[in-house]
Amino acid sequence: MSAIPWQHGRRVPGVTAETWAYWESGADGELRIQYCGVCSVWQHPPGPVCRRCHGSVELAPRAVSGEGRIVSWTRNDQPWYPGQPVPFRVGYVELVEQPGLFIFAGLSGLDDAADPMYRRVRAGFQRQGAAWLPVFSACDERAAS
Repeated sequence: MSAIPWQHGRRVPGVTAETWAYWESGADGELRIQYCGVCSVWQHPPGPVCRRCHGSVELAPRAVSGEGRIVSWTRNDQPWYPGQPVPFRVGYVELVEQPGLFIFAGLSGLDDAADPMYRRVRAGFQRQGAAWLPVFSACDERAAS
């Protein structure tokens, strides 16, 4: 995974004990998602306990492939706050590691005229302060829906 230029002006959320690995993982080029060692499920956003087995605290960030497909997206032509560059695209990407494992992130390098739904994408990162924001760009044709 690599650095991806994405002009969005997104503000970085606060980093917590549960989220630090997600926001800082891009520094070494790997996307990390919280994983439960008891029931073998990925969960995002990260939390203090596993949402599947309801109580396991054997949670740790693990590297994922960074590959997925766009399952929902929008092009924003209005800024979310004063001074934010527009237009920009954001969307939900379902990662290949587990059905239903979604990340909301920036989308880059997609043709403005084309609908990117179900497009295969791969994560890269953009540094924003102390955080590394995941930004997904197209890696080939559309995935099966």
